[in-house]
Amino acid sequence: KLGWAGHPGFEEMDFSTNQYRVRPVKEGPIWTDMVLREEFSTAEDEESERAFHQVTKFLEPQYQQQTARNVAHRCVDGRSKHTFYGTLGGDFCDFLLCLSVIEEVSGIQFTEDAIARTLVDYLQATEQPFYWHSDKTAMEMLRQVAGLLPKDFCALSSVNPWYHTRLMSAMLSSSACVGCHHLRAILEHTEEFRVRPQLVYGLMTGYLRLYWDPKNPLSGRLIFEVLEGDHNEEALILLRDAGCPPLCPTGLERHSYMVYHMARADTSRAAMATALLTHCQASLGLPTAPDRAAILDGIAARATLHCRLMLQYCHGVPHYQVQKNSGSTPRRGSTCAPDSAGRNWRAICDDERE
Repeated sequence: KLGWAGHPGFEEMDFSTNQYRVRPVKEGPIWTDMVLREEFSTAEDEESERAFHQVTKFLEPQYQQQTARNVAHRCVDGRSKHTFYGTLGGDFCDFLLCLSVIEEVSGIQFTEDAIARTLVDYLQATEQPFYWHSDKTAMEMLRQVAGLLPKDFCALSSVNPWYHTRLMSAMLSSSACVGCHHLRAILEHTEEFRVRPQLVYGLMTGYLRLYWDPKNPLSGRLIFEVLEGDHNEEALILLRDAGCPPLCPTGLERHSYMVYHMARADTSRAAMATALLTHCQASLGLPTAPDRAAILDGIAARATLHCRLMLQYCHGVPHYQVQKNSGSTPRRGSTCAPDSAGRNWRAICDDERE
């Protein structure tokens, strides 16, 4: 039977259909004893086991329309109907994270114009799509804050240019107008996420100006998705292995999950930072090339921080860690404990812990 990490009955469970194994994961000091007790007291063993098997079923290939090419990096949000690699806030928030670390290492605060030029130079250099999303609720709030009638605001892409400034001001004035919950959390807790609010506003402004410029061919590379429905995700799935395939979070009928391809996102952010340092030094206004190793290390550490904060504001949702199955038999009685760096979690047996 399935228990929670650190409780009797917990074990890694193997399902051989696609060579993955899944385990619940307790992530750092964010999970207090009170939260663990609450999680355990509200679910019977049968319900926990049912939820676990739903997750393993969700990961089976027949429920996933896996595509090998042209798979975008999108937000971990579980409402999307696309197949993708999940990262925290999609390309938008990864770009924001990279810029914030480069600022910190270089000691230079980027201006709004510098951020806009950097986004353009990055898109020209990489030829990659750039993803940002919102949802229906936030878009309706945006319309109301901007003071527009429903007939004047059917979609962000088709709105009359006369209203662009008003919509941009409304989005910058209220986090309720931001539909990406990870980006909203950054806006509402900038000190915890260690991101300057002006950096967020600058990237939002640069993105929207380019998005509303149909004469610029780069605007076609910007993906702005408006998700529908409420957040009814049943679990957060952390995919630790770089070889984990892209997934559709709503691939299993009547079920949805938040999907975070952690290893894939780490690789993507490192590539993004490398492109910024290689092609965008002038647009960022950096007089000399900053320490690339320090920036890459800082981005990895900042991503770990953002993940832990994400786990905090997703505290009511069960978490599962997925890794490639090495073929070894899962060991019973495992618990989760920090490695020597204190950042990642691995399974250890009771005798090993003792």
